[in-house]
Amino acid sequence: MKPPTMRALLEDPVYKKQFKTIPRLSPSLTHGQPWAVWGRLLDGRWKGGLFTTYPDAWRVVVKAIRNADYEDVAIVSRRQLFAPPDDAIWDYPFQWCSRCRRPSMFAIRPRHHALRSAPVMITDRSEPRERCYYCGMRAVAMPAYHG
Repeated sequence: MKPPTMRALLEDPVYKKQFKTIPRLSPSLTHGQPWAVWGRLLDGRWKGGLFTTYPDAWRVVVKAIRNADYEDVAIVSRRQLFAPPDDAIWDYPFQWCSRCRRPSMFAIRPRHHALRSAPVMITDRSEPRERCYYCGMRAVAMPAYHG
């Protein structure tokens, strides 16, 4: 089972409004490339990029949605976490990802496309190591949202 695709989410007016509204980052978090896009191709490979502005990232997401070679795509906030829209509803086993700003699936992933060049900062074995399907954020670091 995989999380709902961006194509499916955009059919929901609540999510469509959210994704088409430019999120406001705290001014101190706008430096560099605070946005990332991760797209999963039909053959299972992931492609990604970093972006300076949300509109730049959004244009890439729109192209991926229209490209039949892509199974799904996500736009990720690399600097700030976002709560779900107040009237958003999603089903178990999906959990809100505050970085991807969408329902995602968190599972133990020994290797993750978004973390392939990131240093291992945490070596604990006691905490759950479930990570977001798209961005790789650990579930244990995610704020709790009820949906």
